[in-house]
Amino acid sequence: MKRHFFLLATLVMMCMSGIIASDIYVPALPIIAEHFHVSTSVTQQSMSSYLLMLAIFQLIYGSLARQMGDKVTVLLGGIIFLIFSTACAYASSIEQLVIFRAFQAIGACAAMVIGIGIVGKLYRQEQAAKVFSIIFPLVAISTAISPVIGGYLTKFYGWGGPFLFTTLFSFLLLLMVFFNIDQSTLSKHKEVKQNIHLIAAYKSILSNKRFLAYAIISSCGYISYFLYFTQAPFIFHNTGIQAHVIGYLFSPLAVAYIVGNFIANRLLKKISSDKVMYLGIFIFLASGLLMFIGTLFLQPIGLAIIMTVTMSILTLGNGFFLPTSAAGAVSATDNPVLASGLIGFLQFFFAAVGAAVIGHLTKDAASIFALFILLLSGTSLLSAKLFLKRAK
Repeated sequence: MKRHFFLLATLVMMCMSGIIASDIYVPALPIIAEHFHVSTSVTQQSMSSYLLMLAIFQLIYGSLARQMGDKVTVLLGGIIFLIFSTACAYASSIEQLVIFRAFQAIGACAAMVIGIGIVGKLYRQEQAAKVFSIIFPLVAISTAISPVIGGYLTKFYGWGGPFLFTTLFSFLLLLMVFFNIDQSTLSKHKEVKQNIHLIAAYKSILSNKRFLAYAIISSCGYISYFLYFTQAPFIFHNTGIQAHVIGYLFSPLAVAYIVGNFIANRLLKKISSDKVMYLGIFIFLASGLLMFIGTLFLQPIGLAIIMTVTMSILTLGNGFFLPTSAAGAVSATDNPVLASGLIGFLQFFFAAVGAAVIGHLTKDAASIFALFILLLSGTSLLSAKLFLKRAK
């Protein structure tokens, strides 16, 4: 029982490593911009570089783990995570920070990706579902807590404080993996090696219209979420809100996602997953419209409130359509394992590109930011109507 508890705690830490490293420094973004005397869009590149490497290495670590072993690969990634978390805290230029953040993502991604795979190896389907039902809510809670912790660390220790926290987290993660993950047990679960050309397989999946529709829908959700995380701190900072308070403004988003996911799971017992997904998209669209109208008429009074409330409604909708669109994408192809890795890549890749490009265009203007959220929600609905109907 005690061993199972520590194994479960290790898996939770592994799965939340990439999210904590991405979210905890968000309240410090305006302080980083001021410290290095750079623009908002330049500072946001530190998030884009992180998300980009998180996307790319989701496709790489599976192959590495098969060659080197899960435990060795996670430990190697953990060492990279630790080194570059520390490097981020002491970066002397924004260029260094952007590069160090990319390497931090490479390290954090190992535990995040392989942790999910280990659950699949150690537990049967029914047991794995129970384990994931414990892990995923805790990961979601970490997205609520991380910005709050990061806000206070920024207040008391400066912008480097959140990165020193991830240094400590990565050190504890290394210890937990070293003592609680048994490679000999994992090695008993041999994976079936497929003689398949990966490039050709990915092309085949991307040519599947149903997969493409679900991928676009989920990617729009990810773009909106990470765009908010990179843009909102600057908008709030410009209204005079301090970093530790900004951290609290991100917490309702995680709570809303958990609630949305809970409601969606109940609805799935009564209606199809596609219908649940459509409900989430309509919530996405409604929140974008409300945010756009609110930011036009409530600037600057009530700006933080309207953005937090409407974005919480949006993430409530995300709780409906992100899991269902991901499930739809995986089930739409003949190779669910590759499809799962590919949709993870696409989600973070487009989140990285979207956060960089759209973030540059908004220039801290709340109404322009809201307009892009509205366009993203419209794109989700349009792709569902066009591709899913044609594919039937």
